[in-house]
Amino acid sequence: MKISYLIFFVALSTNVFAQSEDSTSQEIYEWFHVTEKAEFTGGDSAREKFIQDNIDIPEVVLNSDEDIHCLIIVRFVVNQDGALSNVHVEENMSPCKNEYLIDAAVEVVKKMPKWKPAMIDGKPVRMQFILPIRVNIDGETKPRKKKK
Repeated sequence: MKISYLIFFVALSTNVFAQSEDSTSQEIYEWFHVTEKAEFTGGDSAREKFIQDNIDIPEVVLNSDEDIHCLIIVRFVVNQDGALSNVHVEENMSPCKNEYLIDAAVEVVKKMPKWKPAMIDGKPVRMQFILPIRVNIDGETKPRKKKK
């Protein structure tokens, strides 16, 4: 009787461990729970350059006579393979209400290449990332839309 109980216990604990491992692979961690944070390949300066080079400011914004100063808070998940998912704007945290710029911010994040994933004990994990994107366009120095 003791032997069969032990075998049952070992089999049960193996199943529980396997389920627990699968569930943590889908868990989304905050930056302060990981040993290494997710990072854009090349670091913060490369990320900023990517945004600057790839954000597509719509003509309607560029042709406006107003100066534009907008902060857009974009939230997304960096997956274990570095791909981004669940990209959306935190509307309650974003003072910007310009729908054109909000859409442009979401689209530029969706265009990003894979990131270096977050790690816990040397294993890649999913991590939530919050990225503020600031758009400042002065009436006199407005950039012109890139020709394709």
